[in-house]
Amino acid sequence: MSPRGLALRTNAMLGGACPNRERMVRSDMKIRIGTRSSRLARWQADHVSSRLRPLGVQPEIIYIETTGDRDKVRDFGSLGAKGVFVKEIEAALIERRIDVAVHSLKDLPTLLPEGLVLAAALEREDARDALISRNHLKLDTLPAGSAVATGSLRRGAQIKALRPDLKIGPLRGNVPTRIGKIRDGEAEATLLAVAGVRRLGLESEIAERFSVDQVTPSMGQGAIALETRSGEFVDLMQALDHAATRIAIDAERRFVATIGGGCRTPVGVHVRLGEGPDAEDKSDGASNGIWTLTAMISSPDGQSLIRETRTASDAEKLQALAVELADEMYARADDSIRAVLERVASETSDDPTSAGTSTLSS
Repeated sequence: MSPRGLALRTNAMLGGACPNRERMVRSDMKIRIGTRSSRLARWQADHVSSRLRPLGVQPEIIYIETTGDRDKVRDFGSLGAKGVFVKEIEAALIERRIDVAVHSLKDLPTLLPEGLVLAAALEREDARDALISRNHLKLDTLPAGSAVATGSLRRGAQIKALRPDLKIGPLRGNVPTRIGKIRDGEAEATLLAVAGVRRLGLESEIAERFSVDQVTPSMGQGAIALETRSGEFVDLMQALDHAATRIAIDAERRFVATIGGGCRTPVGVHVRLGEGPDAEDKSDGASNGIWTLTAMISSPDGQSLIRETRTASDAEKLQALAVELADEMYARADDSIRAVLERVASETSDDPTSAGTSTLSS
């Protein structure tokens, strides 16, 4: 089965109808798009709007403040429940104040509220993480004991594993704000997603791009997610769905759902069509193309870290591989890793707002 065919089959199993291009567009269709108000979120919403207009859609963008926007101090691991950048947007979707939610896919939990579906994933940008440093230094040339600031447990743990002498501290804010804090000397360096930096035209700020074998990205990093109510606008949004990206992020989300990770745990996973640590995501691969899955789990201090890379000979086998590898890595994890995964799983099960529907097929 081709990547596009498997993506459509997967979408149908996740609750979305397969697209019918002849009936899904009206020239006067108005759609309210909900998103955050950060500069990157605005870029993403504008990009989605530009893709929808040729389909006859008149988009209206509505900006919504989220928990993550209001609390600019605590790191992500301290903010509590999952979905701190999406919950208020999803509430607007459920309450019919918007029709489509646009998210950075990495912010979207694997468990969605009842009645909502991940309708589409747009073509992925560079999914890697980048180092932004005050003097444009690379990681191996940062002075001993330098402060590297990040609100991400995943990034902090992997940097500590690479450079145990560095000091990891918190840093919050949108992409330009975090870059500005490094310029102002609040820390020697930080890590940001290459995709966000490039989308904002700030690529010159990048001192180093990490391979996925050095710093494994978050699930879905670099991709834009379109979330809708089940059965509403799903066909239309799937016109923007990118086959290879969708297959990759479905496997990444399956891995995270199985192992129990998220933004509050040091877990990373990345899937790409092709072999090698820096293989690019392509949509023109053959149906039997090689898919490469790299996954990482770690203790928060980076002292105990497991990273594995496996390949699958086709897209269907990739989904099974994601589950198998998650189970295998969890079995190998020591107490310092399991303690974090189990604590977050326990807190999530006690959180009434976490109840919903998995976006993963059984």
